[in-house]
Amino acid sequence: MKNFKYLLLPSLLLWCSIAFAQKTSKRFVITANIPGMKDGVEVRLYNQEHGSDDLATAKVKNHSFRLVGSVTSPTLCKLEIDDVKPAGYQAVLPPKRGFSLFVENVNIKVSASDFGSIPLIFPEGKENSLLKELNVKVVGGTAQ
Repeated sequence: MKNFKYLLLPSLLLWCSIAFAQKTSKRFVITANIPGMKDGVEVRLYNQEHGSDDLATAKVKNHSFRLVGSVTSPTLCKLEIDDVKPAGYQAVLPPKRGFSLFVENVNIKVSASDFGSIPLIFPEGKENSLLKELNVKVVGGTAQ
């Protein structure tokens, strides 16, 4: 019986610390692997209500990126990806692609069939590309 007491206390402490750590996740991790994204391209996540507040940035490597940061509550954000055009390309289309998503302090996975299927970001009032956002799948969190 004495041995049981010595095993019970450490087991309870370990269990409580695991439960506490799971409830207090204070960061989000957004990952994506999208065919067609060019290496070195910048990815930016910002609060859509306050456009200048960058929450995280990353560079694309091997068609992938990983954004890490934190929010105080579920937040409507915009994820922007630079769209590098070939040399000599006329600037007819916007230079960025992106979409809106809700960000919480959880793991979030973004996927799309290819980079070209992600909507272009047009200046305010030009063209609404909301329907094309259906080409992007976001998994993670309760707000999605």
